[in-house]
Amino acid sequence: MLLTDCRSAMKTDSIMKRLTVIVPTYNMETLLPQCLNSILQSTLLAAVEVIVVNDGSTDGSLGVARDYERRYPDVVRVIDKPNGNYGSTVNAALPIATGEYVRLLDADDCFNVARLGEYIEFLQRMSGVDMVVSPFVEAGKYGEHYVDYDIYSRRKYEYGVEYDADKVFGDGIIRFFMMHSVAYRTELLREMGYRQSEGISYTDQEWVFYPLFRVRSIAFADIPLYRFNLAREGQTMDYEVQLRSIGQLVTLTENMATYFAK
Repeated sequence: MLLTDCRSAMKTDSIMKRLTVIVPTYNMETLLPQCLNSILQSTLLAAVEVIVVNDGSTDGSLGVARDYERRYPDVVRVIDKPNGNYGSTVNAALPIATGEYVRLLDADDCFNVARLGEYIEFLQRMSGVDMVVSPFVEAGKYGEHYVDYDIYSRRKYEYGVEYDADKVFGDGIIRFFMMHSVAYRTELLREMGYRQSEGISYTDQEWVFYPLFRVRSIAFADIPLYRFNLAREGQTMDYEVQLRSIGQLVTLTENMATYFAK
């Protein structure tokens, strides 16, 4: 390869889309701007792709998303589709994702914009690893709670090191992963034909379950990027909402059990 070609390749790699953020959106007109602003204020914005999937909202969510798409044409892409619940939004976005890594961000949550650039640099440094796990913050009515990967405060793995996933998953130490902490190499999901169940809620649990059977390498980042908003009334994690959604939770569990059996 000629020197000029090398320089061109290096320049292209430095500005490639390192991270795709999928933002499922349903009737989040008032909270969507805060969510998107927490991404779009990044100093490494050229390395980020945002796919907002409007899931048949009946409020002004689509208009908000289109406005951001107009103002940030090189970053924001909008998919407008009929309502199909959470899993359908992920299924719609994955085929067009161009980032090396992909993660989810609910429209009523946000990123810690001060750490997003650091997170993107971490992904670039660990390029090729299948799964990246980072801490997140639960922000509730009565304060904030920092959630890391370890359980009982027994930290077994160093940050910024690539580990064999089979050894990590079988050590009995790792806590139950949550959607808020996980990013995957996009091609890994495509190769396994990853899809979420449609028509039901709580399928973010599939995001941290199905891919584990294909992940071969994993790295941990000491970067609390995701801020999980537990203060909003009516969200799916609300106790009363979960009680009304028992049927959906049963269906989800059956789907995951079937996948495990296969």
